[in-house]
Amino acid sequence: MQKFHNLRMARKISLLVAFIIISVSLIIGPATTFFINKISKETLIEKFSLSARYNALIVQSLIDEAYGFASDMQTHIVDGYNGLEAYDGGVYASKLYGTPISSNTSKMEDYILNLAISASKSASSNIYGVAIYFEPYAFTPDQQIYGFRVDESNPTSPILSTKYTDYSNEAIYTIPKNTLKPYVSTPDLLSNGLRVCHVSYPIIINGQFKGVVVADIKTSQLQSTDSEYKEEFPSIYSAVLTSDWEIIYHDWEPDYSVANTQYVGHNVDERLTPASMNEWNELAKAGEFFTIDANYTDGTEYIKILSPIEVGEEIWWAKIGIEPKDLYGDITALLILIGGALVGTILSLIICIDIIVRKFLDPLNILVDAAQKIEVGELHIEIENDHHDEIGNLSRGFTLMASNLKAIIDEIDHALEEMSQGNFSVSSEMKVTYNGQFLSIKEAIVSISNKLSGLMQSVNNATEQVSYGGSELSIAVTELARGIVDQTQIIETFIATTEEISQVVAGTAEQFRESEIISAEAKEQANEGTHYMKQMLNSMVQINESSIEISQVLKTIEGIADQTNLLALNASIEAARAGEAGKGFAIVANEIRDLANLSAKSVQEIEAVIKISINNVEQGQEMATKTSDSLKSIVSTIDKTASISNGLLQSSKSQQKHIEELVEGAKSISRVIESNVAAAEESAAISEALAWQADNLTETLAQFKLTDD
Repeated sequence: MQKFHNLRMARKISLLVAFIIISVSLIIGPATTFFINKISKETLIEKFSLSARYNALIVQSLIDEAYGFASDMQTHIVDGYNGLEAYDGGVYASKLYGTPISSNTSKMEDYILNLAISASKSASSNIYGVAIYFEPYAFTPDQQIYGFRVDESNPTSPILSTKYTDYSNEAIYTIPKNTLKPYVSTPDLLSNGLRVCHVSYPIIINGQFKGVVVADIKTSQLQSTDSEYKEEFPSIYSAVLTSDWEIIYHDWEPDYSVANTQYVGHNVDERLTPASMNEWNELAKAGEFFTIDANYTDGTEYIKILSPIEVGEEIWWAKIGIEPKDLYGDITALLILIGGALVGTILSLIICIDIIVRKFLDPLNILVDAAQKIEVGELHIEIENDHHDEIGNLSRGFTLMASNLKAIIDEIDHALEEMSQGNFSVSSEMKVTYNGQFLSIKEAIVSISNKLSGLMQSVNNATEQVSYGGSELSIAVTELARGIVDQTQIIETFIATTEEISQVVAGTAEQFRESEIISAEAKEQANEGTHYMKQMLNSMVQINESSIEISQVLKTIEGIADQTNLLALNASIEAARAGEAGKGFAIVANEIRDLANLSAKSVQEIEAVIKISINNVEQGQEMATKTSDSLKSIVSTIDKTASISNGLLQSSKSQQKHIEELVEGAKSISRVIESNVAAAEESAAISEALAWQADNLTETLAQFKLTDD
């Protein structure tokens, strides 16, 4: 901070402005960057959220189409089922099995067969294949097994079922049969390399299961709509997941026709960290759209966007995944660009401000140089500045100030030089104007001149008196010599007395020292007693708390005794009702009741003793507290006594030292008095010389020019 205060004004202003600009930028810049980043990320997430929802709608439409087809066919079969009948001797034969059937059964077969073949062959249909399987003798009483399947690979050549076990153990049959609800399977790998999902719809007649209608969907038709983003976001992918998080479609899957696929058929928890998987499951519980930042076990991170798909009573999910660095790459570059532009703008602004401030404050450097010249006593200063701003006015003020200072200093120099020559009347010739505090300097010079003039006159008068007093001093010195001899004897007596007092003070100091040691020992013992008393107080508090806990336990025991007494009373009543058979039980019940009463009485007695014990402990605790307080008071008193003893010891030492100094001083006085005898003799000779010097001084003072007053 001191270095900052020592900088030039222009530099300090530039630094302060730079600090303010940087501070404001550090507030506005990050805030702006944060909001841009937030809005941009929300926009991108919303963009891909729409894509995920659209993918979900596509998959939902495929599932709904399969559901709709199976439901329509199931409805038609249910509506026409009551018309199915055994062979009635007509000319109709099954187109699939070639067995004779009734006319109504033939019409039903024609309808379901044509509808299945049409759905499999239709280019606009998303259904890959159709299968219908019935329970034994459920389609016609004359045909035990009836079931077939058609798909794109054999649209006109249905595959017939000849045994019930051909389909009865398949999940597409057993699950609808057991649940009487539609079922959508996970993808199966067919022999031709395709993977299909089966939508199985149960045929229920009068609450009884009769068979299923199955519609197949190729998983390759679950393709996403995010291909337009592939070039812009290389890491983006889409997938379809089951409710168990099994991947049934993934647009990164290189080959759907192999058993060991890279993505399809695998579960997402195989690659995610446990923490991400737990968060995933929590978000999915609501069955609504959600996004998650998922971490893989290999350390990579992906943003997952999932949209629900209703598949029967299950929920599948359309998922879009993308790496954050890929998704936010453009945003990061934009933020870096904004940050760079902000930094460049700040630097440019700071440089411009520094140049402008330097230009306007350069005249201050001239004023600083002028002030430094005045500081070293150089007053020949002329500063030219035509501006009428603050700096211009300051420049002209500096010039005028230097001129006034020079005039005042020159006049003072002249006056002091004249006074040094003995001319004290020069103060009346000072003509320069002294403004402000300079006036006191002039008044001081005039005052000094007048006082020195008066002093010289006084000295002149005193010299005459000194000359007269010299002779008188000689007589006084002789009398002084006689007095000095008497003082010598008195001083010797004083020295002897003082040495005796010193010895007495030394003995007193030793006694105070012993008293201080005894006080310290008493204080230590009192502190130890206080410590033990605190331990005793803590022990009594613990005893009191234990007594209270025992009292609580006794109350519990008393409650148990009361309950036991009540139970014994109830038992006695029941024994009385039992008559002769309950007499023995009644005796036991009475014994138990007596024992409960005795326990309750004992508990009350113990509780009374404990209450007395608690009261005694509390009284003992109160007495211990008072004792502890007394010990503390004793410790305080001992401290004060030790302090007083120590003060007295120090005072005694100080007195002993002063007495020793007094003795030494008295001895010095004795020596001085002896010297004074010789000095007095010399003073007589000096007095005569003084009178002669006074005469010479009178002649010298006559050379000074003094004021009239």
